[in-house]
Formats: sequence, structure tokens, C-alpha cells
Amino acid sequence: MQSQTGQHYGYCNRCHALVPVRYEIHPEEVLLVKDCPQCGSTDTVISTNPEVWRRKRALDGLRSDEGCRLECGTCSISHRPTTVFVEVTNRCNQNCPICIANIPHMGFEFEPPLEYFDEVFHHLAALDPRPSVKLFGGEPTVRDDLPQIVSSARSLGLSTSIVTNGIRLADPVYAREILSTRAKLVFAFDGRDPAVYEKLRGNARCYDMKIRALENIRRYRKAKIIIMCVVARGINDHLIADLLDFCHERSDFINGLEFIPLTRTWEPGSIAADGAHITAIEDVEEVVSGAVPGGLDFLPAGLSPFETIGRYIPMPRLTFAGAHPNCESISFLVSDGIRYRPAADYLRGRSLSEFAEELARRDRRLDERMERIRRGILGRLGLERALGRALAVWTIGGLIGKTVDLGAIFGEHPRLKLAKVGLAVALGRKAKDVLRANTSLRTVLRVVVLPFEEVQTLDSARLRRCPAAFAYVDVDANRVKTVPVCAWGLYRDDAMRKIMARYGCAVAATSAKETACR
Repeated sequence: MQSQTGQHYGYCNRCHALVPVRYEIHPEEVLLVKDCPQCGSTDTVISTNPEVWRRKRALDGLRSDEGCRLECGTCSISHRPTTVFVEVTNRCNQNCPICIANIPHMGFEFEPPLEYFDEVFHHLAALDPRPSVKLFGGEPTVRDDLPQIVSSARSLGLSTSIVTNGIRLADPVYAREILSTRAKLVFAFDGRDPAVYEKLRGNARCYDMKIRALENIRRYRKAKIIIMCVVARGINDHLIADLLDFCHERSDFINGLEFIPLTRTWEPGSIAADGAHITAIEDVEEVVSGAVPGGLDFLPAGLSPFETIGRYIPMPRLTFAGAHPNCESISFLVSDGIRYRPAADYLRGRSLSEFAEELARRDRRLDERMERIRRGILGRLGLERALGRALAVWTIGGLIGKTVDLGAIFGEHPRLKLAKVGLAVALGRKAKDVLRANTSLRTVLRVVVLPFEEVQTLDSARLRRCPAAFAYVDVDANRVKTVPVCAWGLYRDDAMRKIMARYGCAVAATSAKETACR
């Protein structure tokens, strides 16, 4: 057993007091150990694969963890999240038994008026860079004024998504109304089996409504969507291969698949999903990898191995850039027109991790070279940008030539076609458009595993680097604040009650349940 310490904090498993925490690395698991002066030591499993847990930290270059005291409600650090969630309601047309963000669980209704969102969005729009916004619930689509909320955000230049169960989108008229807002969609879909929805969502009928909703989205929307799937042991873990096929069949409008481990938020024995709980991200990675022929290699999603390259040629914005290496993980599946294949299938004897390591090394060398250019005569002549772009393309091209199976991608005359692609990108064309026109690569499915932290697994070292947050109006401080996503549950109920009181809305306990799915 090894023990790693850091100046970070978590919550005692027994009394929930804020206490120092440390990692204990055992042969088959990594424990988050809480040293409570009242209860002694308690621990929680945070990884079931120490080798992978360590490898992610090594890729990130992490040697020690710097945390905080989890005082998010009073924190004065100026966070700059890349993704911000905004609660729009806690009403829902499903009220799933596994959910903690609905009226039955919270005991009161949260639905602030439009002026509340205007205040939040103006604050977010003033940040540099502006974060993307995800409208969250409850179920956002139960609000009849959801199009106005989206319009408020988009009018301020905020990229806006709706995180939805999709039930109301089964109505083609409503689907067209929502899709006309041009908001992006994150659509909850847990597999092609109605029994899954009976166990996880309490209603098997929702499956057919989700299928109809997806058909409407395909019919009325051009932009692609993300599917979000809860993974539960013995309930839908055996359906992941079929879910990948489902996404491939609909790759014309699905380009992302996000998995969330089912976290126990209920009393043991109270619902059908009891025993299906998953704690560790690596468990979900193993399930997904097992569904892909040849397996799937995951990277820390916060890894940014081309920081220097990205300064000189256009790169897609990385949603999770900067995240702790033991938080979100990411991989890629590439369609050859017949099925999805792991991205590593196009590498010559290398894993995706090894490719990322080599890219990071070359990016660092490029940074050193550009520093010399900036200080030299070429820099003084104002040629840094032009040279940087050329050298960045050369760096990527050299890496591709060394590690990528060009024949599998380009077919005949691969090096000539690679040069053509490199020139087009250097001249400012979008890489994805150039690749689609010149290679066998059709579409890419981004596969992400997201953490869902319970109080027992909360670790301030991970939260300090979190690029995702919930935004809300702190009524006591009279300003908009953000709280890292996995800590939001500690402050949510109190903050929401105060928000409702501020806007003159009654806060009443209720067990009201929407009936659209019945």
C-alpha cells in the first residue's frame, strides 16, 4: 500500500464534517481516506484501477494535489469556468427515482422569473472568455417560457444548450419550436430497452417517447446533438455496444456520447436500481471499452497536449480543458462508413495515450523553438505568427507521418494527400472539412465519462481545477456566483430557496408530479 497526501479536504463518511483527506493506493483500488478527529479514519473507493488512475496523473504531469477547504459559498477566488450550468426549474415530467434535483426530493418548487436569468446571463456574458451555458433542471422543457430563456442567453452571445430528457420533443410542434431557438441539445438516453427506463426512470413508456423525439430532432434540426447515458450495473451495462450502434446509425445528427456512473441517492432497497450503483470512473471506462472490438483507450479530458500548436492554428475549444486528470475522461470513435472504430486503429502500434504523450513532447519543443524566434531577428520583423503557423502544421504533419497509418486513412498516395491537407489547414480551412473531403474518415463520436460525486467522494483537489460550474444569484452577497458542479449539491437547496424569496415567489413543499409521460 502507498499513501499520497495533499493539502485538500473532503467530508467524513459518518458525521459529514469537513476534514483533511489523503489517497491510499492498494493493489486493486485507490481509497480517499478521511481523517476525522471525532470519528477516526473512514474511506471511500474512488478508483478500481490504480494503474489507470496513476497513468492519468502522469499524462497531466501532476505530482501533488493542491486543494482548498470547500468553502464554495464564500470563496473569493475568481473562477473562469468554460461551461456553466443554470438551473431553470426543479419541476419535471419524469421525476426519476434516481434524481435529486426535482420537487419530490427537494420539497419545494423552484422556478424563478425571466429577470433572474437576465441577471445571470449578463454576468456570464461579461466574462472573458465567455463560457458556454447549459440550461438544467429538473426538466427545462416543462417551462413554457424556455424559448425566451434561450433567447436571453443567445442575445448576449452565449453558446446555449438544453439538458433534456426529451419527452416533450416527442410532440413535433413543440420540437420545432425548441429547435428553432438554435440551442444545442444534450439528450438523456439510457439504451434501447424499455425495461431500463422502468428501473431507472420509473416509467417504461418514456422509451417510445424518446425515440419519437429523436426522430423529430433528426427531421427538424441540422446541428448535431449529444447523447447522455447513465450507466448502471446489471441494468444497461450490457446494452452499451448496442447504444454505440444506435449512435452510428444516427451519426448524421449525433456526435457525442457522455456516460455518467449511477450514483446512489436513494435509501437502500427503496427502488429497482438498488445494487446498480457505480462509483469509479474507471468502472464505466471498462464497461464502454468492453463494448468496442479491440477495446477503447481513455485520456484525461482536461489534457491539452497542443497548447503551443493551438496558438498558431485554429483548434476546437476544449470543453474540459484544465480539469483534474482523475475527473472527466475522453476517447474517440471514428466511423469508416460501416461502423465505429477506436481512434487507435489508425495509429501504428500506439495507444491513444502514447500518441498524446508524443504530441505533448513535440508541442513543448515547438514552444522552445518559438521562444527563440520571438527573441531573434525574425520575431522583431513581425514574422512570428506566419512562422508559428507553418511550424505548427509541420509539427502535426511530422507526428502523423510517424505514428498514423496513412494508408488506412488516405488510401493511395497518402503522403501527397497529407501534404494537401496540411496546406489547406495552414491556409485557414477547417480541419474537419478538409479531412472529410480527402480521407476515409466520415464522422467522429466523442465519448466522455463524467464524474458524479457524492459527499463521500468529494475531493477539493479535483474541484479546484473544475472547468464546469453552476451559476446562481447569491442573494446574501447580491451578486452572481459560480460553484463547481460536484459541490453544487452542498449549497443548492438553500440558494434556491433564497432566490425564490428574493423574486417574491412562494416556496412551498409539494409532491406535485408532471404527467406528460404517463
